[in-house]
Order: sequence, then C-alpha cells, then structure tokens
Amino acid sequence: MSFDTTVVSSGPQDTVTTPIFGRTLATVPLPRKHAETFKPEFEFGEHGYIGDAITLTLAVVTYGQINGLAGDFYATYNPICMGNTFEDQIKRFQDAYATLAMDIKRQPDEAQAILAVLQTEVDVVNEAVRVHRDPSIVHHIIPDATATFERITYTRWGNPGYLGISAINFDHFGEDACTAYNAGHTYALRLASAGKLLKAYAANAFADHFLEDLFSAGHLRSPRRMLHTRGGWNPTADFARHVLSMHDEDCAIGLVNAKNLRRCQDAVQASASEIYTASRTHEVPIPRDFLAWNHAPTLESARGDQDLVALFRTPNLRRTDVENRVQTAYTDNWWFGSTSSVLKVSSWWSYPMSLDGPRKVIPWTGLAACNTGALQNTMVFYQDPAGGIRLSKNVNGAWTGGTTAPALVAGQWTAGTLDRFGIKTKWFSSMAASTWAIGDTRYILDDPTGTIRELKYDSSSLEGWRLGATLEGARIGTGLAAAVSLTADRAALSKIHVFHQTTDGVIRDCVWDQNAGTWSRDPAVQITDGAPATLISAVSWQIPGGDAMGIFYSGNVLNQVFQRTSIDRWGAAQMIGTLRRLGTAVAAVQVDNGRTFRAYGQTADNGIFEVSQSNVGPGWNNAVIAAA
Repeated sequence: MSFDTTVVSSGPQDTVTTPIFGRTLATVPLPRKHAETFKPEFEFGEHGYIGDAITLTLAVVTYGQINGLAGDFYATYNPICMGNTFEDQIKRFQDAYATLAMDIKRQPDEAQAILAVLQTEVDVVNEAVRVHRDPSIVHHIIPDATATFERITYTRWGNPGYLGISAINFDHFGEDACTAYNAGHTYALRLASAGKLLKAYAANAFADHFLEDLFSAGHLRSPRRMLHTRGGWNPTADFARHVLSMHDEDCAIGLVNAKNLRRCQDAVQASASEIYTASRTHEVPIPRDFLAWNHAPTLESARGDQDLVALFRTPNLRRTDVENRVQTAYTDNWWFGSTSSVLKVSSWWSYPMSLDGPRKVIPWTGLAACNTGALQNTMVFYQDPAGGIRLSKNVNGAWTGGTTAPALVAGQWTAGTLDRFGIKTKWFSSMAASTWAIGDTRYILDDPTGTIRELKYDSSSLEGWRLGATLEGARIGTGLAAAVSLTADRAALSKIHVFHQTTDGVIRDCVWDQNAGTWSRDPAVQITDGAPATLISAVSWQIPGGDAMGIFYSGNVLNQVFQRTSIDRWGAAQMIGTLRRLGTAVAAVQVDNGRTFRAYGQTADNGIFEVSQSNVGPGWNNAVIAAA
C-alpha cells in the first residue's frame, strides 16, 4: 500500500459563535512557560493563530487572556474607528480597554466566567490538533455560546453586553481595524515611554487583537460598516446573515497557508518589541512607522483580484449570484431581507465550504469497508456533512449508493434508515464493518459520548438491521476496526473482533464469542505504539486449520501506516505505507481468500478513493468511488 503525504497547514480561521463574526484562537506567551521551550497549545480562547509565543526582550508576558477578550467581549458604545480625531480614537481605545482592566466591580469574576465558557472551544481545537485534523474544520461543531455570553455581560451599566458589542464591531474589519490598532498601539507606546512597561504590555495585548484581525481574510475584506449603515441602521444587516456569510466564506476559502501564519507571528512580535524599545528610548513613533505594518497585508492586496470573489463590495454592491463564488458581476439592486432569505437556506454556507459548492463527504471522515455476498463485493461506509453515515456498495464491479442515496444512519437533525434505534452520530465518528459468507454484517460506530455501538444485520432475520451491543471504555475519537473468525467448516460465525484504542492509548481487541454469547477483552492484544486517536483497520482470511488476521494502524510517526499479522500469534509491526493526508482514516478488505487486497482512503479534495491489487493482475488499480 502506498499513499503520498500531504500536510495541510492552517492560517487564521474563525469559529462561528456570534451573530456577526467568530473568534479566532491563538497561541501566545503563557504564564510560567519560557518562550524558548514553549510547546504550542491552545489555551483560554486566545486570539488568532499567531505562533508559539512572542519573545519579549525583558520577559515572557501573558498576552493570551487580554488578547482573546479584547474587542469581542470588552468595548464601549463608541467604536474606536469612529473617533473624529486621532486623539479621540486613542481616548476611545482607552475607554474600551478600561472596561476590562479598570472595572473592579465586575472583574475578575466576569472575565473568568467568559474564559470558562471559551474553554469548550479550546478543548475542541486542542483535540483537532492532537489527532492532526485541520482545526478550521471543527469550529462550526462547537456549541453556540452566544446566549451564555450575553447572560454573563448584559447587566453592564453604561456599556454594551456581548450582543451590543457585536452589533457595532466595526473595529475588527478592514481599514477600521487598522485605525483601532494604531490608536491602541500608540496608547501602549505612551505608557511604555513613561516607564509603565507592564501596563503597556497589557494595553498592547488588547490592541494586538485588531492587528491579528487583519490576517483573517474574513475580517480584512468584509465591508462591515457599509453593511451596517446601508439605508440607515438595519437590524437585518447586523443580526441576520450578511457580514457573517461573507466573513465565514472568506475565512473558509480565503488565504490559508504557513506564510500568512508566519507573517502574523512576525507582526505581533514586532508590535511587542516596539513597546520594549519605547520603554528604553522614551520615544513614540508615528503610526505610519509602526513596525507591524512591515508584515501586515495591505487593504489594496485584499481587494485585488482573487479566485474567491468578495460577496459584498463598497459602495453598496453584492455578487449578482450569491452562489457563484468566481463570478465578477455585481449589482446594486439588492435588498437586505431577500438576500438574508437566500443565504439562510443556501447549502453553499454549510460546512465544509468550498469555492465550487457544497461538499458531499466531510474532511477526515471515518471509513469502514467489508466484503459482502460471496465476498466478491464490497461495502464502504463514510460520513456526509450532515453527520450522516453513507454507504457505497460494489456489486459485480459496479458501484451503487453513495452520496446520492439515503443515509444509513443520519446526523443530528434528520431521520435515517436506522433512526428507530435513536442512534446519533457526530462529525468524525469512527466506524468499522465486517461480514461473512452468508451475508451477515456487523457495523460499529462511536456515538457523541464516545460509546461504541454495534448494529447487526442478519440475513436469516426478517427484521433487517438491529441494535447490538454497547462497548464501554474506549478513548473518545478512537479508530475502530472489525474482523470475523469463522467455524472450521467456514459455515458459521465463531468470533467477532473489534479493535479500538482505550483511554490509556493502548490498542486492544474486544471479542464476541458466538458460542458463549459474550463479549470479552483478549489479553494477548496490547499494541502500545499507535498514535493518539490512531486510525485502525483489520482484515481476516482463511488458512489451513484456522484464520489469519491483519491489523493496520497509524504509528507514532503519524503519517506512517503499520501492519501486524496474527496466524498463531501476533507478529512485529511492519511499516507498509504513508497517508495522503495526515490523520485521515484507511479501511482495508481482502477478497478471494487473500488473493486481492483493497484499501480505501480520502482524496486531497475529500472524496473517497480505492486502490486495489490482485496477485493475478497487473499492479495497483485506482478509482474514486465517492466524489467530494
């Protein structure tokens, strides 16, 4: 088996947890961690993917909490960018910063309550990083905390709560973000030049939030103020879908690469270094000379020609066809209400987004494959963006089912073929399947709680699919694999093996004994060199006197796939290939008692591919069985 390796790097990507825009997460200097040895980790809802840590000349200072709370949660009714003069803008920044730094009646309790809610978001992103998924594709499955944030903040006297801030959050977008950063950085520089270095760093952390926004395509191009003021203040413009739709579209499809990440890190490093320099020289540079602007993208470059055509443009223009992302035609004859209605029902804003429309298979989908019938045919299971489980079936060389057929198990909000069991799936559900000669099938998946559930299909039963066992003790996010052993005459089931990773990181085998009618754990299977949330696949075949079995899993070198084989005992691990995309699943089957090997994985554009080889045929054959 041979797969090429493609590692996907992510730039600033935003979650969708507010009516107008999402927060971005960042790695920044953390308390009690030295910058030279700091290991990247997402903590406390920090803002923007801005690198491991910035190195400060004097010390390592925590930017994270202030930086993450700035602007999104703490502001006044007077946007910084709308100040009449530069000094007025600086005063507005100072007032906004004071709502976090100076409000002794509400702080620190309020900020700590917000950070506690943000921890859920952080945990989801940390898990994506741990299992080598692109964090940007998990943001939309984070629970919407808007109501919780508003409940924490709505009682502020004289200052807006969470929803009030989001209604006038111009300071986070385009040239207004430049204005907000210039004002805030100047305020921090003045503190530093006056000898108040630590206070200056804290204020600069607040200001850097607006700088980081400029590295997110959804913040840089969206004409936020135009959509607020077109025809006067319009609640539909703010609270329906306009800014959010363009913001999400640009963030999902816009600039995402390691170079942009590095430039963002360099800009924030330059910003912090300039604070220290001001404390030593007692000089405050003017905004056009700020070092951060040597690294930040320009508004002109953002508004230039790109593959993704902006949904809205000044003055008062909208893409003529909102669902055509490469069309350059615009219209000024559009209305907020009708546009909102179109955006609300359009599947083009369902995740995962792409330039050419809705996807039919999720990135990093779980995969399961098994033979059926006379073991010449194959079933492949995978997941759609609604969370449903799809089945592609190869019968006599022709593929049927797939993304155009009804889901086998549906997602959270729609009914599927097996909905009567009340089984719900989550994005990235792991899955396994196995069958034997008479056509009986076992399908295994993990539910949102991490519990492994079994679905049974017995060809002799008129009931069709039935609910089977529930297996406990698995690690949430574990890969799953299933294989069967038959009786000596090959006529009946003897055992079912379900391979999974337990909470201690060990790959184990949970075995169903058909004669005893019980599940138990095989103590002989304890594989310790699997990666966290390892992919697992397994096959079995007949040999004289019994069965042989092979298990495939990703090792600690995370793009490599290893195989172990058991005839009378488990052998040593052998590296057999690498993944096309880091962290994706592989499912394997064998046909004709080991004469043909088939493996299934995910293409670079998120479709499902098959590679197969027969020992009586020429080389490997490749085919795409489900388009993205």
